[in-house]
Amino acid sequence: MVRGGIAKRVHIVCADADLLESLTELMTLEGVAVTPNPEPTAADPTLVVAAADAWPPGWTLASLHARFCRFPCILLSGSALAGDFAAAGFQRGYFVQLPTTPRAILCLVEELSGD
Repeated sequence: MVRGGIAKRVHIVCADADLLESLTELMTLEGVAVTPNPEPTAADPTLVVAAADAWPPGWTLASLHARFCRFPCILLSGSALAGDFAAAGFQRGYFVQLPTTPRAILCLVEELSGD
């Protein structure tokens, strides 16, 4: 996704290797600059996708909020009860219940980034 000559950068925070690979591959094929499991000091993203059921090393919901609360954040979880709690505190927090398809997540990424 390129808008106004600036590539969109999406950080994906996900402990599930299969989900991380699927999302990364699909978004990359669509022209999205993806940083899988970024370091907390990574460059600012356009938005963040985070799988909230299990966290990769160095990440928790609290650390995600501390680092990215001012960016749009799509939180994924298999728990319907996690949504309101997980998205609370983000200026633009969105919840998607799993299972869903990587394509559905990509569509939301495109919508939120204005493409």
